Amino acid sequence: MSLKYKFALTVFLTGLTAVLFAYLLYFSVNKSKTLQEANENLLLKTEDIAAHLITEIKSDINIADTAALANSVRNELLKSNNRYKDKNKDELKEIKSRIENNWKNNESTDELLSNITGSPAAEYLKKIKHTFEKDIGEIFLTDKYGITAASTGKLTTLTHSEKYWWKNSYNNGKGRYFIDDRGFDESVSGYVLGVTVPV
Repeated sequence: MSLKYKFALTVFLTGLTAVLFAYLLYFSVNKSKTLQEANENLLLKTEDIAAHLITEIKSDINIADTAALANSVRNELLKSNNRYKDKNKDELKEIKSRIENNWKNNESTDELLSNITGSPAAEYLKKIKHTFEKDIGEIFLTDKYGITAASTGKLTTLTHSEKYWWKNSYNNGKGRYFIDDRGFDESVSGYVLGVTVPV
């Protein structure tokens, strides 16, 4: 091979190497820039979704707070609290167990179901549920013993004092808001965000 061809081949290979290097550098810089832009867009979308969720949760809390202010709800709560106030711990435990067993075995009396789902407080809660039917699966009121005092319908369980969300919201009698992901709830056939507010 003549010197002229060797020189031309060297120039060609050097040029090709420079072009490939420039292409790889350009691709690397653009890839990094594209990924950075994608991450920034994703972060903005995430912030928008989070802001929307916070607004929705605040709205749900406001609805629950408003329901808790109703005279019928407060009266039903006082009535239920007074029903069990003279019971000691063991008596209360036995009452809860009996009520829960009857409830789960569909042996609860029509009167008990009627009291829980047909009281003025329950009727008020049903109106709220109907107003926000796309957002609310069920609404119920428990007394300070965790026993359901009023409900928009028959719940899976009647006593709730052993449930983590009830304990967190009851907060040793001090009360606080508690919001949690309850997962799929068969009673409403959907995924549930629990919003628990003290009354």
